[in-house]
Amino acid sequence: VYSSLRTGQPVSEAREAMFDEMRRLHYDVHLGSFDGSREKCVDIALAVDMLHYATVPGAFDVAVLVSGDADFLPALVRTRQRGKRVAICSLRNSASSSFENAEASQLLGLVADGEARLKDFDVLWLDDHVTKLVTPLHPT
Repeated sequence: VYSSLRTGQPVSEAREAMFDEMRRLHYDVHLGSFDGSREKCVDIALAVDMLHYATVPGAFDVAVLVSGDADFLPALVRTRQRGKRVAICSLRNSASSSFENAEASQLLGLVADGEARLKDFDVLWLDDHVTKLVTPLHPT
């Protein structure tokens, strides 16, 4: 799990509790901070770790990316080339159209025609599942 906050921005109790619960469940939680003049670098750290663990035997079988950022396309293709399956979860209004485009990796020049697909599953649209994933803070 990778996330970041703007330097000086207060962290909500709900967000802290969420990350604490993820740690309790043995997720690796990586939190960074950034200021207005510096790139967050969260994307780079996630892509580097995805590719690193794709080369570690038994580290994972399926890489699940929860993002809509097209900057991850090269990392996804290279992860698949290392024999790992790839799944993408995103929100429709924030996802790159490349995630639905079967030829995205060829269009970007990442692989030769037919050499590799971008993903192994249809995109899981979180919009379709939000009522099951989100619990109101104050149920009525």
